[in-house]
Amino acid sequence: MGSAFCPSCGQRSQLGRPTNQTERNQRAVSIDSTTLIFQVISVVSSILFTVYFHSLGVEPAWSAYAVALVPTILVFTPQIIGALAFGGRTDDARLTLIACVSGLFIGLRSVSFFLLDSRIPDNGTLAGAMFAGLAGFGVVATTYPRNKSLHEWIADDWKNIRIIWGLIAAYFLYQTRSELFGEFMIFTAGSIAGGSSTEVIQVALLIAVPFLVAPLRQSVAFTIGAFSLASWGGNMIMNTATDQLAWRPNPVITLCCVFLTVPWDEFFSSEQTTF
Repeated sequence: MGSAFCPSCGQRSQLGRPTNQTERNQRAVSIDSTTLIFQVISVVSSILFTVYFHSLGVEPAWSAYAVALVPTILVFTPQIIGALAFGGRTDDARLTLIACVSGLFIGLRSVSFFLLDSRIPDNGTLAGAMFAGLAGFGVVATTYPRNKSLHEWIADDWKNIRIIWGLIAAYFLYQTRSELFGEFMIFTAGSIAGGSSTEVIQVALLIAVPFLVAPLRQSVAFTIGAFSLASWGGNMIMNTATDQLAWRPNPVITLCCVFLTVPWDEFFSSEQTTF
């Protein structure tokens, strides 16, 4: 392999070896038409869920789901924020990771419905919502950076005190799911339908988030916090009818995610971030 001298930078580089910028560009995850289709279908699923519960005529139920489903719009973060902050670029790692985690929660939501009843529902709207929600996993498949090795995800300062926030959030989710499900509906980011085994994945995420390198850590924490905050709103609407207060797990999870998103300047930096 030969070498060449660069007159502009005064350095000699190896021919045939990509520069760091080229490598970063090759590792970027772009939002193509396939991802867009999955994004649209997954959001349609959320709309259909709300329409179905509205058709039942039970005011608290459909209102709670309408509020809890609001953060599903985060699946379009690369297109929305990319257009506003990055001149139309959709391959910023922070944005694609938010879309990826949002797609994961949308997919888990549909799976949780399937787990509540092994039979396909007779209602076409509900069945459509359940199957369309699986498109969220398609968003995950097309946005997750498969060429990023495990050690590249882990921050050097993983022994930082922030690990405590992940453990606290995971504990409250697990404890609430184990002890209180059956008394009232538990709205979480991983399972809008109520308590189900899909929440195990969110527990694992909460434990893993503190170990992630910045600003990827902030992107995942922000997404979990946004879903949990909206889910808390749905929880409160449901609990108004049953006179029960839902101070956990979602408010605790959201607060822990706020701490995990610090420092904010890394998350909101205008500079391009690649995987």
